[in-house]
Amino acid sequence: MSPRPLVPMLLGVGALLGVGLLAVAPSAAPSATPSPAPKLVPPLAGRLVVTSPFGWRWHPVTGQWSRHDGLDLAAPVGVEVVAPEGGVVTRIDVAGGERGAINGNAVFVRAPSRVWAFLHLSRVKVALGQTVRAGELLGASGASGRVTGPHLHLQVTSLGGTPIDPTGLFPPGTFVTRSA
Repeated sequence: MSPRPLVPMLLGVGALLGVGLLAVAPSAAPSATPSPAPKLVPPLAGRLVVTSPFGWRWHPVTGQWSRHDGLDLAAPVGVEVVAPEGGVVTRIDVAGGERGAINGNAVFVRAPSRVWAFLHLSRVKVALGQTVRAGELLGASGASGRVTGPHLHLQVTSLGGTPIDPTGLFPPGTFVTRSA
């Protein structure tokens, strides 16, 4: 028995239901493609060496098993730290202040779809409320706050506060892990 053609069957069902079929002609114009995500600028120049990855770890200062919501990147004191994308400086922590005891000198930048945090800086070069562009200087790496040595702690959260692994935002090969 040969299969029954689908179109006449659908036309018959449509007639029973009082519904017609609408023929749609293909569009002459190509469909719009979504615009690509903005290209991010690495926060440090040169090779980005991860000394402590995003995720669960034994905390090097407290010795406790805890979640690390950012990446620690090797950097001696004084290396320029730049904004990976444009945004507005929404918070600055100062070493010795209420939040600075842990974060040290820190800058938080609200971008269109996420918040970037740069912790343990030796210097801050932006002001609260300042608009920054991708690649603009925010400060310099350091060892302020609760640390074992100089580095940049790079942290990203969604606008709703969910931690995001920064390595997933940059092209593969941007970050390398320090060999043990």
